[in-house]
Amino acid sequence: IETSDFRDFASTSAPYYGQNGIELDEVNEYTSLTSGSGNGVHFEFNSAGYIIFYNASTGLRTFTFLLEEPYEYEKLGIAFTNKTVSVGPSEKHILPVDSRYKQADGNIYIESSGSDCKLQIIKRYTIV
Repeated sequence: IETSDFRDFASTSAPYYGQNGIELDEVNEYTSLTSGSGNGVHFEFNSAGYIIFYNASTGLRTFTFLLEEPYEYEKLGIAFTNKTVSVGPSEKHILPVDSRYKQADGNIYIESSGSDCKLQIIKRYTIV
């Protein structure tokens, strides 16, 4: 997902997110994922503030953050597992972007358990 596609609260064009917030039911604002391994999306960590997960199905779906196992963990024999977010039927969940999800290339990678899984990224802001 390109940074230019992130939802932006500072937008000065309609629907003026900064004034009214973000309408979570605008389904055309979500990026659709497909089912299976390697199906996901990735986006730049530094510009992302929040992730909104949307399960458009009638069953439970999971979104999986693909995490890199630190070499130090492997040396010590510590198992490292990916983080998953479970989202119920027709539900939306919001999660702040966490630096623990970032891979060495600076991106976050997310896969889904179904082709009816969608997500959108809310842009991060820094006040200077």
